[in-house]
Amino acid sequence: MEARWPGTGSRAWPLVRSGAEGETVAAIQLLLAAHGYRADADAVFGPATTEQVTAYQRDHSLANDGIIGPDTWHALIVNVRAGDRGPVVMAAHRLLTAHGHPVAADGVFGQETTEAVAACQTDRHLVADGIVGPDTWSALVNLA
Repeated sequence: MEARWPGTGSRAWPLVRSGAEGETVAAIQLLLAAHGYRADADAVFGPATTEQVTAYQRDHSLANDGIIGPDTWHALIVNVRAGDRGPVVMAAHRLLTAHGHPVAADGVFGQETTEAVAACQTDRHLVADGIVGPDTWSALVNLA
């Protein structure tokens, strides 16, 4: 990851590119999977991830440079809340756990996840509504 670039409002988004590793990369891979792109959540931004990012960017009329910057983050993130399931929830689980709010990475947004999200939001001085929206995603990917 490199310098952080401002997004909308007070949100900042990290630039993530080939060679990066860690839970933010795993979250990107899971977000890609949620959008129907083939990406293993191995937390390594290698050639396969670069290929999927570039395809996603091309398909969504973004600069297809293979780099996850503010525009790509905005297109990738999806609001998740209690009752939701799938790879996006698993991405939130992995980021929450990596940053001190452990939850089972089972892809199910239940009460435990709602409480972990609210605790993380409180720690980051966000509205503690238990919903992973743009501000919470930004905080989660910037904790890395």
